[in-house]
Amino acid sequence: MGQISRAEELEQKRIYWKRLMKLCPNCDQPVAEEIIICPSCGNEIGEGRKYIDDYQILDVLYEGHESFLCRARRERTNEHIMIRLFTPQSGVTEYEALRLKEELEKLKQLNIEGIVKDYAIRRSTDGLWYRISEYLQVEGWGSVLASGRLKDLRVTFDLFHQMASILSKLHPKGYFIPHLNLNDIFLMKTDNDELKVKIDFKIARFIDPKLDRPTPMLKKLLNHHPDIINQRPLDFRSDMWSLGKIFVELLTADLEITEYLAKIDELVLPSEFEVLIRVMLADDQNMRPRSMAVVAQSLARILHGEIKPKPIIRSIEFSPEYHQAGISILNYFGTVLRKKYPTKKAKIKIEQDDLKVSMIIEPLEGDREIIEKALDEYGLLITGQRDLENYTNNKLLLLELKQELRSAKNKIETQKEILKLMDGNVEDFKRLLADSLQNRPSIYIDSRSKVEANVSQVLKSKFAPQISLIYGGLSELKERLPNRSKDIKTIEDLKQNLDQLEKSKSKDDIAQSSTMSKLRSFIKDLGDENSGIGKTIKGIKRGTDIARELAGYYNDIAQWCGMPQVPKPFLKRKEP
Repeated sequence: MGQISRAEELEQKRIYWKRLMKLCPNCDQPVAEEIIICPSCGNEIGEGRKYIDDYQILDVLYEGHESFLCRARRERTNEHIMIRLFTPQSGVTEYEALRLKEELEKLKQLNIEGIVKDYAIRRSTDGLWYRISEYLQVEGWGSVLASGRLKDLRVTFDLFHQMASILSKLHPKGYFIPHLNLNDIFLMKTDNDELKVKIDFKIARFIDPKLDRPTPMLKKLLNHHPDIINQRPLDFRSDMWSLGKIFVELLTADLEITEYLAKIDELVLPSEFEVLIRVMLADDQNMRPRSMAVVAQSLARILHGEIKPKPIIRSIEFSPEYHQAGISILNYFGTVLRKKYPTKKAKIKIEQDDLKVSMIIEPLEGDREIIEKALDEYGLLITGQRDLENYTNNKLLLLELKQELRSAKNKIETQKEILKLMDGNVEDFKRLLADSLQNRPSIYIDSRSKVEANVSQVLKSKFAPQISLIYGGLSELKERLPNRSKDIKTIEDLKQNLDQLEKSKSKDDIAQSSTMSKLRSFIKDLGDENSGIGKTIKGIKRGTDIARELAGYYNDIAQWCGMPQVPKPFLKRKEP
């Protein structure tokens, strides 16, 4: 059979498109179903396609290069279903349709709650291939983001937990979705207005792996996923990165971003979730959590706790001559906030640790930007960069502000001799205080404090992620143990001790803690086939895998702190 010309190929595609979708009869411009005037030539357009066999097309949910997703109704039974119509560019042939049918049967056998159910692959009487799936009343992600509903972190984290839970059920059966993106996740509302998700999973992500025109969202993932662009072997941790990407897109309500880790710095998130999403988005596969079950466990723990924004903390270590004046001005910010922004509520407290003074502000959700703006304004007032007279129309507040600044100045002036000896002045004090209010969460002015701050940063990046992963691994192991197992209490005690260990301020604190010693002993018992727990984990699902993961997390911390590690042969032991 000879090859057809380019013109003949285009004509065949035009005819196929005309059968598949609504086209302008004058210029062949494809348009959506609800459009009646062609935007290209101005011609009036009639109705598009309304039926596929005996299914009536109710509306089109998604139009892409390789397929259309429609809601439809079977007239003779009034059954509502979803239909995905495949375009010529999708590459569906008789051979590919047969493969899709075989995959569909495998999916039916999985029977995983949260995966969209597919019923059949068919070809219409006029030659269109289509897939029939369960009916879902789908909400558009764009509409939900625009509504502002996902600003409620509890709602958003619940959706994240649902996504991770579905994938955690898929992984043990040998399947994963490295190309996961928002187009694969269907969002629905329940009768009581709760949001639920289902994942449209297909064993083969591409009908034609050489498809040169993926959807924009899929193309963005292909161009930024570190495992894909570096041509690494894909594994279960590959879809962990993809899920982390989705988390950031939904939290920022920005579906076009590409600098995912940088965006996390701009978000106000619970610290445990911030650690989790950072390790999920790690470039190195080995730094990501070792199973999706750990991610689901961490999200469940965050959901069951109190979800509230991080507090705003402004800390400054005053010289003795500035101390009382500084405390007075920081204290007065609460009065300014209450009178200038009476509808914005926040808890404000002042803590002192020797010469270091911290103002801790706990804003209500949605008020953070206003409070940070008020802090910036207050800093400008202190340095004289903003005119007091134009700051507020509240004459009483204006008078109190002037009195407060005058009082602070007088407290410093009474110690002029000390200031002269230390080569200091009132302007140094104002500049120091304004910087702390406007720019950085923590400001320290002596070398000792800077060292402490650097240690704190290292602890956060090196230590906290591994503790979170150990906590999740212990939780998963506890769930899989028999209810009567005496080891459940041991695990609970370890988890409680880990909460205290997270407050460590140095590597020495960690290395000398009894918690690390108990954890090492417990993990060694896991690797001892003659111990009670060692025998138990051999008989439970993923038991040895969890033990190996816990050992790896422990050794990461032990190596950093210079502590004894668990034996390496244990780490290499394979699942029986």
